[in-house]
Amino acid sequence: MGLTKHIVERKAGVCIHREVPEVRSAEQFLTCKVSSDTRTAFRNVCVNGGAGPEDYRRCFSALLGKDVVDEILLES
Repeated sequence: MGLTKHIVERKAGVCIHREVPEVRSAEQFLTCKVSSDTRTAFRNVCVNGGAGPEDYRRCFSALLGKDVVDEILLES
């Protein structure tokens, strides 16, 4: 995935260490590989309004991965 950032949180005698992905610039994403359906879904969610559940599902699948979204939705 790339580089990670080490974060340490100190609270009342406890230290919590986390590794999180570093922020990536727009140039690091291959937007040419995003399908036209996914682009339309992102526009409906972020710009046009009126997005339906399928638009949100497509956007979350693009960000999190289809398997993760399917697993979350099947748990309910």
